[in-house]
Amino acid sequence: MAMESEVFLLILVGFALVFTLSFFAGRTLIKRTEPTAAMWFYRQQYALLACFVFFICSLFVGSGDVYLSGINPLIVGCAGICWAISVLFMLIGIYRILSMEM
Repeated sequence: MAMESEVFLLILVGFALVFTLSFFAGRTLIKRTEPTAAMWFYRQQYALLACFVFFICSLFVGSGDVYLSGINPLIVGCAGICWAISVLFMLIGIYRILSMEM
């Protein structure tokens, strides 16, 4: 996809910030709660990393070729699915931690 040169750096910094914050949140939760409940946050990170890889691939695939440009919506869709799975893992982790406290 064609985009401004600053946008790529902004995307990288945004993904790195979210990934780092969720890593430290998961690490803190493992120290304070049962590790099996907090492991969902690490699963969330793996899904978030897959989302990042798909999204970065969509930026580089088919940028100049007309025939490959039809793959971009599929790759962005896969990134969206990985992001949804990431949110699902995070919600399961929050539910597990809250159910242990009650």
